[in-house]
Amino acid sequence: MAIRKHTVHPLQALARFATDLDPKTFEDRFGRAFFIVDEAVRRGRSLPSATASGPASPSPVTEDLRLVAVPIVRRADSLNEFITVGRLDGNDICMNDSSVSKYHAMIFLRDDEVFILDSGSHNGTFVNGEEVPRRGMGAPVKLCSGQVVTFASLVTSFMTGAGVIQFARKIAERRAGLAADAAVRGRAPKR
Repeated sequence: MAIRKHTVHPLQALARFATDLDPKTFEDRFGRAFFIVDEAVRRGRSLPSATASGPASPSPVTEDLRLVAVPIVRRADSLNEFITVGRLDGNDICMNDSSVSKYHAMIFLRDDEVFILDSGSHNGTFVNGEEVPRRGMGAPVKLCSGQVVTFASLVTSFMTGAGVIQFARKIAERRAGLAADAAVRGRAPKR
């Protein structure tokens, strides 16, 4: 069975859906938890991707792209009770960064909560600068929206679906404000 890439969403593109969809529909369509990656920081590296069985749609990459949302999802054909994060394509979330281990971390979804545990990676996993225990060395760490999650040297922000909706709506409001300001000045805003 071929594994296809799951969409990595530019956060600006999600802004439209965040204003048009109710939270349940948004989470059903895009996911209930995300890692947010700042592409400005990752220049010269490829986008992270989540792998899943199913159709993939391309992500537009533009000059002004800065933030992308990587859905925290398990592959449809996965037999694991957790979501894997690592450098190899066989992981549920593939972070294409040489500092990330092949099998770097594990994510556990329990009810509405998300937990993380290091898989024994070479460079470690950190939440807000605190090292996450390795598998078999401690309990998984609960993630809260807005926390900084670092996989080796790859820095991400964890956000729940509700957090992404709120953040995306702020982006949409800001873009609308910029468009209105530009219209008053007689020129189109930079997209």
